Amino acid sequence: MQNIMNRARRTFGKGTLVTDQRGLSSVEYVVLLVLVVAASVGLWVTFGSNVTTRIGIVNSSLAPVHS
Repeated sequence: MQNIMNRARRTFGKGTLVTDQRGLSSVEYVVLLVLVVAASVGLWVTFGSNVTTRIGIVNSSLAPVHS
């Protein structure tokens, strides 16, 4: 029983969970990925219809050239 208590103290002792940085880089990459995806979705929602409209205008103006 004493062995279990000693192991628990080492694992959950004062400051060990705060100073443990083993998984920190993967968390940072996930946060960065979420920010990039959110920015991409925001840009697409904001400018997507405008880009589609302009592509349609260019396509219709080039239609006589292809005929």
